[in-house]
Amino acid sequence: MKRNYKGLRKQLGTNAEFVDLLKNLPYQDAQVALRSFRSGTDIASIVSHFKVGNILLEMAVSPETRFRYVFPYRSELPQDIMLDNPYLDSTIYESATLYSGGQFPTCAKNLNTTKAGNPSCSEHQKPYLHPFHATQVIDPLLSAVRPSSWTAVCSDDVLMRDLLAGFLRCEYQFTAAFQKDYFLEDMSCQQSEFCSQLLVNIVLAYSCAAILFNVFYNLCGLDEVGQRYITHAVDLAHKICLFDVSVTGLEKAGELQSQLQSWFTGLARPLRPRTIVLPGHFQLHMYYHHLILAMYEPLLETGANQPSLPLQMVTAARKYLQTLVRLYYLRHGFDAMNLFIVIPLMLVGAYCIDSINEQTPEPSLEALRSTLILVAKGLAGQRRSHYLANALFRVVRGRMRPREAALLRYAADANEEEDVVEPPMAQAVRSHWPVSVVRNLRDVDSYTLTNLVESYAQLNVEEVDAASEGDDCFQ
Repeated sequence: MKRNYKGLRKQLGTNAEFVDLLKNLPYQDAQVALRSFRSGTDIASIVSHFKVGNILLEMAVSPETRFRYVFPYRSELPQDIMLDNPYLDSTIYESATLYSGGQFPTCAKNLNTTKAGNPSCSEHQKPYLHPFHATQVIDPLLSAVRPSSWTAVCSDDVLMRDLLAGFLRCEYQFTAAFQKDYFLEDMSCQQSEFCSQLLVNIVLAYSCAAILFNVFYNLCGLDEVGQRYITHAVDLAHKICLFDVSVTGLEKAGELQSQLQSWFTGLARPLRPRTIVLPGHFQLHMYYHHLILAMYEPLLETGANQPSLPLQMVTAARKYLQTLVRLYYLRHGFDAMNLFIVIPLMLVGAYCIDSINEQTPEPSLEALRSTLILVAKGLAGQRRSHYLANALFRVVRGRMRPREAALLRYAADANEEEDVVEPPMAQAVRSHWPVSVVRNLRDVDSYTLTNLVESYAQLNVEEVDAASEGDDCFQ
């Protein structure tokens, strides 16, 4: 009797699983299971088939490796950057808008259809579907070097090659002050023309040392100290008349813009707005639009009867710069170190902060908030990698109104706990860098990083807490 009881209990459990399958399976699969049962197939076999069969099927399917980041505050793009924007007709934007409701962009469809038949095409599409920080440096020269023969800091060649690979993937893209191949060739061959112990530890040669030491100090918010390392380079620039005074004004700006536009339209196909994908590509385009802002924004102060061209150029450059920041985030994110990205982030963030006030219409306010929260999130991610981003993040957060600061804490999870243990920023930052475009040279001091840190970085956040406690904007 006990044996029969156990058998009935087991059968009841199997029957219950079968009923659950019929309830939960898709309609077509449930019909298949029901037809199998009515044809005389054992219930236990049917249950086992669907349970084990699904596992085998899932194991046979390649995992989804495509990835995109999601905007922290509002998922949609602001309307004012949607019209007449070549960057929104790009492959990277099509890839970044994947993949809801079965709607795949052109490149994603091409990737699926050519994966088996055309591997080279598939490889070509991969950068548009994966963030840059997921890549690895593959270089035979790097694999052959033995850094331990050049430095006494460490004897682990594998570790130091990994460190060099990380440098070449990240910092080198922005501060390429030496030629990588010559450096690695001499390191592997024990030659000293382009490599030395000082090179391996810090820099390539004296002329590059001035640049790199200055860059490193800049990243620590200490460009006042790093200035001495570039003084000699500036003297050389004076000797070749690089800093000779030139005529400024709308006519001169037009000449420079014409030359830049000619260069921009003549870019190689992989560097054009339609096909950019790598961080270095974004850096090139961001710097181009930064130059346009630097040329034309000071001309907006020339009076009420000024021509409309400066305003048109500034408006377009801001739109494109904001678009590039958003596309960069969608594809690559802001957590991986990128020395250059903090510059466009500050340009965009400063404009948003200056544009937000009590008279800002609600649609424009939400668009500005969306961009500002994204900028703050980017600086918060970069602050884990270098001190300059930490200072800039605090300045941006300090300049926010309590309502926007509360939104930042909610949307970007920017906690204040680190502020308790960090030293006062104003004692550590000594920088003359103006963090945004200065329209009037008489106002340059108010834009320098040191003065901004003194004014905003130590701002008490208690009012932000009070605003967030009584805020109903999250409901």
